[in-house]
Amino acid sequence: MAAATIVGNTAVTVAPPEPTPFIVQAVVEEQDTCLILDAEPVLREPTETYPRLVRQANEQRPRKPGEVIIRRGSPLRLLAVVHELERDPTCREDWINDALLNVLKQLGRHRINAAALPLLGTVHGRFNGMRFVRLLRDALHSHASPFPKKLWLIAQEGDCEWISNYLKKSEG
Repeated sequence: MAAATIVGNTAVTVAPPEPTPFIVQAVVEEQDTCLILDAEPVLREPTETYPRLVRQANEQRPRKPGEVIIRRGSPLRLLAVVHELERDPTCREDWINDALLNVLKQLGRHRINAAALPLLGTVHGRFNGMRFVRLLRDALHSHASPFPKKLWLIAQEGDCEWISNYLKKSEG
């Protein structure tokens, strides 16, 4: 398992999606304003009638970029709204920063000890990974809550080393 680096009050472990370095209480997912993106699409039989589904889709209001939506479950799911699919590029740095700050607030509010977080903006978009890591470092340094105690930063295998090295330079 990769060694953790202390950033602010949080021990950050940079590791690929599998195997999991530790059990998490919450998982952050990258999402768009209409909540249609999904890392692993799952086909389910609808529990509503077709006309009701169409009506719900027409009545749904887009979410605000930077917003974080909580979905109950185990682990808790935090949907970080960082994309607006009608725009090019689909995400902006200020949206990612706002979502990141809101994720940390929610992790503190829910007293989450261990969470998993992808590099927001890079899962479904082309946001610069280095820029995200800088935003994360700055957010963790300014985050006063003792939660999360552990953060699994989910990165591609080839990116784990440079991210870990970058975070070590700003340790503490």
